[in-house]
Amino acid sequence: MKIDAKKFNDPLALEVSWGPASNKGQWLRSSEALLVGSNRLEFKKAFFLKLIPWFFIVPSLLVLYFTTITTYFVAGEIDYLIELTWAGPALTVLIIGISFLFASKEVIAFDKGLGYYWKGKQVGMTFDPDKQKAAVRLAEIRALQIISKLVIAHASPSSTTASGGTITKLISYELNLVLRSGERLNIVDHGRKKGLMVDAMLLSEFLNVPIWDASNMT
Repeated sequence: MKIDAKKFNDPLALEVSWGPASNKGQWLRSSEALLVGSNRLEFKKAFFLKLIPWFFIVPSLLVLYFTTITTYFVAGEIDYLIELTWAGPALTVLIIGISFLFASKEVIAFDKGLGYYWKGKQVGMTFDPDKQKAAVRLAEIRALQIISKLVIAHASPSSTTASGGTITKLISYELNLVLRSGERLNIVDHGRKKGLMVDAMLLSEFLNVPIWDASNMT
């Protein structure tokens, strides 16, 4: 569907891209915008996303315990065949879980005291935008952009499709920053439009910038 950018009454809306800014997607509400004091707004990850790393970490630790410690105390020595069969894969899963755990601690914040939006690390005594995954001054933000996109949610080899699998598609929604330069920065992806609109309105009021909602046009 064609985007009617003229309805936003801003020449910049005619110049910016209206395609996806992120190659990711969500089928649930992945985060929630919350005010943290009068000068700071953060996007907090949904509870179920915080649990995902532990689904990797806990089982892998149990496997490592029973294949290494228990075997050693029972047999009096390490059974290397068991170690290769179970402990090796369990260690790999543990590393994956730990990497997910660190990724889940990523901060998405808008701070009027610092004058910055950033996605990356929690800020301590000093703030260095160059050390963040993404950072931009709040004064550079012109508008909030909402678009929808079709993403592949699941593929399994249980069907007779040409590719040999079942493909399920869903609609995901992007909330992006539009900068005065015309550049866009993706804030979050949502699977629920209603939740995204609540977050967008809160952020719009916090930053005093308009919302360019093209979710019904993309």
